[in-house]
Amino acid sequence: MEDLDRIAGKPSIGSNKIYLAYEQTYFRPTMLTCVDQIVAESMVEDLRNISGNKYFSHLLAPFIEPMPGAIYWMDISGATKDPNLLRKFSFDASNGLYSGHTVTYNNLQLAYHLGFKTVYLIGMDFRFLLPEQKEMYTDIPVLISDRERNHFHPNYRKRGERWTVPKLDLQRVAFQAARLHFENNRRKIINATRGGDLDVFERLDLDEVVEKWDD
Repeated sequence: MEDLDRIAGKPSIGSNKIYLAYEQTYFRPTMLTCVDQIVAESMVEDLRNISGNKYFSHLLAPFIEPMPGAIYWMDISGATKDPNLLRKFSFDASNGLYSGHTVTYNNLQLAYHLGFKTVYLIGMDFRFLLPEQKEMYTDIPVLISDRERNHFHPNYRKRGERWTVPKLDLQRVAFQAARLHFENNRRKIINATRGGDLDVFERLDLDEVVEKWDD
């Protein structure tokens, strides 16, 4: 939580249940995003009580409306089926965003649209301890939480809560595409996470990043 306080006041995009940190930190993201229907359904009542800028895939509107202050992007999911091919990347969010099997891919497209030359990722463990129990949900297999073991807050995912099976291999392809599109346009994505298994991006220690900002 103290790391979040260190970036409080900086332009930022936070996702999903980041608001669970609000009682312990001054940090508030400039934008809060969500793209996963199952996640959105689990936090819809909390979201209605949160102020600030909230941005969602348009596909979530039927499940979360009414939602005060919500803004929707068009989900133009153009991911290729071949994981060896690069994913499509939107440079203009007003035309929509592409899916990358993680909300972070949408966030990177938003950051590009907003003109940021350097984007720092924090809190990207890029690994999950998966429960054994599964069930079908709208014809898709989903996981059933046995307890919270993957996130920053003990109540992030409650026992019995559904969650989408993470596809880290496809996320990696999306991140590789994001890096290429940023670097081809003289921009950077830097992973400032403490630890974690995401090795697609250049790494910097968060302390170095914060010191650079302070200078």
